[in-house]
Amino acid sequence: MTTSPVTLPDPFELLSSMRPLDLDRTIRPGDDLAADDLFARIVDGTVDADEPVRRRWPRRVIGGAVVVALAGGGAVAASRLFAEPTDSASLSCYSDASADPDVQVAMIIDPSVTPEDQCAPMWVDGPLGTTGPPELSSCVTDNGITAVIPGTGETCVEIGYDERAPVEPGSPNPAATITNAISDRWSAEDRCIRDVDEAVDILEGIIADAGADGWTVVVLHPPTDEMPCVGAGVDAAAQQVFTAAFPDGG
Repeated sequence: MTTSPVTLPDPFELLSSMRPLDLDRTIRPGDDLAADDLFARIVDGTVDADEPVRRRWPRRVIGGAVVVALAGGGAVAASRLFAEPTDSASLSCYSDASADPDVQVAMIIDPSVTPEDQCAPMWVDGPLGTTGPPELSSCVTDNGITAVIPGTGETCVEIGYDERAPVEPGSPNPAATITNAISDRWSAEDRCIRDVDEAVDILEGIIADAGADGWTVVVLHPPTDEMPCVGAGVDAAAQQVFTAAFPDGG
């Protein structure tokens, strides 16, 4: 696990922008050159030296495997004050009450605690502060993820977000459970999985272990000579786990 700074464009927005409208269609390299370039930047860690350091990743993205959950097209809220995230697996801890904070700590949601409790350690000699957490509140961002910011639910509204509906620790969260299991399994493998069928078998086993009825596996980006390894990601809104190719890091 690493907590070293990584300078990247917002990974949630980049991956969401690459998501095809037809998830049953296999996307092959060359179909969308912009998507190929964006995906390559994410998995190989390419950075722009002129961009400020703003992203920290406490959970390691192993060998290029994409294990963040994609947003499903924006938050759907019953009211301005209470909303549910469309991406129930992704969490971002903000350093300040702004839609464009100085620092974000992105991670996979831990269903056993509240989002506020999960972000709180980042304020104790961490990337967000050193003196302990201020009052924290959970919001739902424009791309449907949970963001924990300093302030109250009213602060969420003030910066243009919705306040997230209260979360009961221990509540079922298949998307987070599956995403964590994918990250753990690929970390344990610590190798390049080149066989799509092998990867699909692993992913179907993860879904079964999570008891996630209705979830399916979709092959989106098969491996190539340039990207021979099979990684995986989660589309929480569609209840799908997808495969994606990435380079062999050796």
